Amino acid sequence: MRRLLSGMLGVGLVVGVSAGAALAAPAGDDDGARVAGGGDGGGELTYAETLEFGLEDIQAFWDETLPDVYGLPYRELRDDQIIPYDEDTPESRLPACGEEDVTYEDLAENAFYCVLGAEDEEDFVAYDDGSLFPRLFEDFGPFALVQVLAHEWGHAIQGQVFDFDTFVNAPSVQKELQADCYAGAYVDWVDEGNSEAFVLDPGDLETGLAGMLEFKDPVGTDPTEQGAHGNGFDRANAFSEGIEQGALRCAQYDDITRMPPVTEIAFSTEEDFLNEGNLPLDEAIDAGIADLDYYWDAVFAVNDLVYPGVEVVDGFDVRRRSQLRECEALGLNPNRPKQYREQVFYCPGEGFIAYDEDLIEAVHGQIGDFGAMLLIGNAWAAAMQEELELEGAALQADCFTGAWAGSIPLDIDGDGVGDYSARGSEVVRDPEFGNAEIFLSPGDLDEVVVAFLAFSEPTSEQGDEQSAFERLASFRGGFFSVTAEEDCAAVTE
Repeated sequence: MRRLLSGMLGVGLVVGVSAGAALAAPAGDDDGARVAGGGDGGGELTYAETLEFGLEDIQAFWDETLPDVYGLPYRELRDDQIIPYDEDTPESRLPACGEEDVTYEDLAENAFYCVLGAEDEEDFVAYDDGSLFPRLFEDFGPFALVQVLAHEWGHAIQGQVFDFDTFVNAPSVQKELQADCYAGAYVDWVDEGNSEAFVLDPGDLETGLAGMLEFKDPVGTDPTEQGAHGNGFDRANAFSEGIEQGALRCAQYDDITRMPPVTEIAFSTEEDFLNEGNLPLDEAIDAGIADLDYYWDAVFAVNDLVYPGVEVVDGFDVRRRSQLRECEALGLNPNRPKQYREQVFYCPGEGFIAYDEDLIEAVHGQIGDFGAMLLIGNAWAAAMQEELELEGAALQADCFTGAWAGSIPLDIDGDGVGDYSARGSEVVRDPEFGNAEIFLSPGDLDEVVVAFLAFSEPTSEQGDEQSAFERLASFRGGFFSVTAEEDCAAVTE
């Protein structure tokens, strides 16, 4: 988040995300050797099993899917076209992909598809079997390995569908996001019960989102550069589109105009670069509140409604009982201060928003300024739901918060004037008249993904909690919609 013409400097910090989900082999008598640890879901898989069954399964998916999507038979990659390597691999046997004198250090922490030789069926997929894949397995579990393999197979499909020149000359962000989408389509195929190797465990989709953050571009990357993969939000969006709409939707990415808008942007000012797009906490809160107030005032005005505003937005210190306001509707009583710990809430019937200052400070420091504003934006949306007499609850509030985020201006050239909104539409704020308080900065939308992972329950078999995947889906719906407020109003849970 960047305040207009602020010129303020700050410190940007990076937060790591991990998820303890596991891809499991299905329970049953069929090939019990696939079960590593036993248990009701078949148990967690070993590293070797995950690779073996993942490679088999992804190829089975494409054998079934490619004819339906492109009318082409799938050309299965042979064992010698799937190349693991590690620090002990002789240099003469490293997968060089046209380069000379490649060392393990050149390829470490990587997995890639090489299109060279595709016309002669000599293309290949390679992965770091010594560092990257074992680390992903240890930190994220089996799902991460299968997801990375599914992404690389998305590139292999591109190599089979397109001629060499088309593949090489396509923008890298287009190829990478399409591969993410194809990975999501494979995950949905598994979730629909089509896989003979895997079933999804609760939390696997959240692991998928966390993986998108693991492999996102550095904050401020120019998406037009060759080598750009997309920010975490764009990659999560493409992955989610594959899950929600399948491989046919991913194939539409062949036409770059039919892709979802790419939100990744480069830094436009030196100040933004130095603070990695993060305002100081107090300035971020004040500017974000002012922008939320402006946005919702405009929404009500467009619909010929009187905007009630929010009575007050105030922080509190849980240790100071005098700062705690009672909220009867939520059962919050200042005599029980522990109830207020780590809370950001709108009080129905009382018209105020309150937040735990320690929580907001921690989120600002560990996630970023827009992560903190996301929490307040959600509380503001809850206030507007009450005023509009809507009953869509949490997912609807996420959608409304996404609609607000999508309306925030982007300043691409650093001149202090919004060029277009974050969703790519016309700017509705006019900085000349003081109506715009903030610009969306590189990294802000990645903070949204991190925040949803941090403040949501994992996907559960019972489905009684709103998962990070579901909440991000609702946020994305509001963010990208050209009729966002109308579409969000129709969201129910």
